[in-house]
Amino acid sequence: MRVIIFTSGRFHLLDLARELDKLGVEVVFRSCVPTTRAAQFGLPERCCLPIRAGIPLQYIITRSRKEKLKSLAQWAQRRLFDRVGAVGLPASDVFIGISGISGPTAIKLRARGTRQIWIERGSRHILSQKAILEEIGVVSGVSADDVARELADYAVADRVVVPSKHVIESFIEAGFKESKLFRNPYGTDLSMFPFRQTTPAGSATLLMAGTWNRRKGCDILLKAWEALPETRLIHVGARGDVPMPTDNPRFKSYGFVDQRSLGEIYSKAHVGVLASREEGLAVVQAQMLATGLRLVCSDRTGGVDLGEACNLMDRVTEVENGNVEALKSALHLATNLASAETVGESDRVGSRLKSLSWEAYAKRYLESLNLSHSTTYGKAL
Repeated sequence: MRVIIFTSGRFHLLDLARELDKLGVEVVFRSCVPTTRAAQFGLPERCCLPIRAGIPLQYIITRSRKEKLKSLAQWAQRRLFDRVGAVGLPASDVFIGISGISGPTAIKLRARGTRQIWIERGSRHILSQKAILEEIGVVSGVSADDVARELADYAVADRVVVPSKHVIESFIEAGFKESKLFRNPYGTDLSMFPFRQTTPAGSATLLMAGTWNRRKGCDILLKAWEALPETRLIHVGARGDVPMPTDNPRFKSYGFVDQRSLGEIYSKAHVGVLASREEGLAVVQAQMLATGLRLVCSDRTGGVDLGEACNLMDRVTEVENGNVEALKSALHLATNLASAETVGESDRVGSRLKSLSWEAYAKRYLESLNLSHSTTYGKAL
């Protein structure tokens, strides 16, 4: 089977490419990720076909702090993809492309004989996402171009791949056929986030990972945390549009941290927390569960999907997004439970984490690819 994976950055699709390659799939990873960078995450050079002209644009999009410059780079990158995305690509059994940038390339490959087009959508349906961001006043939200491109990609897809139940619900609310959706919760690198064997000593510590902004509910988290004076709060990630309580000795932000260094920081906490108002499925939650943290999350983070995937729902608490009191109560209970954990409990948790791996994620993906193909063409790929 030949699968083309089309994306701008690494995201979770590089992990999918690496694991499908291990499973014997012929993978072409088309992106703005340099081959040397992809190799650092285990993807063989033979799988990589980078769009070299887009690499500087991707760097600006991910690293620049100037919103106008980032928007201009994104606009230019999208037009570049539309023109050259399909150059040098052969026909394939399946094209998997990230939403918002993949439609024109997918259409060209369909004309060359590509059998199926799968579009990856990590967030809620674009119209739902737009409404939520406008409601909370996010300035750099969803543009008219975003909407047009997303809707066009959904329309060309044989299947739209989403990470969580609440994302599925948003598509159905927008009139999308449920039969065209495939839900597959993300995984993580278990070797990079080893399961700890003992509970950290000291004060109960909460951990939030991601940009410190309203979109991730950090204003809600602050209110809940401030009502829990016996706890500490640590953060990893970029600054955003919510002020940080840097004058509070119970708070510490590590700023941006390379993924390979996150596991050590996670191991210092008792409970992971994500209070997002809008998010498909935050991969950091899989990392937290893999490390051994309990997880408290809003109903728009996909945390429950991860808990169900590895049969650890007793360690995941979901609360209504925007509800300070519910978040405070859930955090209080989770820290108490974490402090009372035993070695036996740790052994039970550690034995169930394989379902959180990227290998398990890719196997679920491959199973769905084969099922879809056999249903359409009469035999598996």
